[in-house]
Amino acid sequence: DGLILETFQPGYVFHGRVLRPAMVRVAVHPSPASKQAVN
Repeated sequence: DGLILETFQPGYVFHGRVLRPAMVRVAVHPSPASKQAVN
């Protein structure tokens, strides 16, 4: 839940400002609705 699994592109900060946020893959817990759709 909110755990970063993979970083595709690093982010950059210059003088305290975010120039480019990182592109990451984040883990989430499946919701009960999505479990029902699979079954």
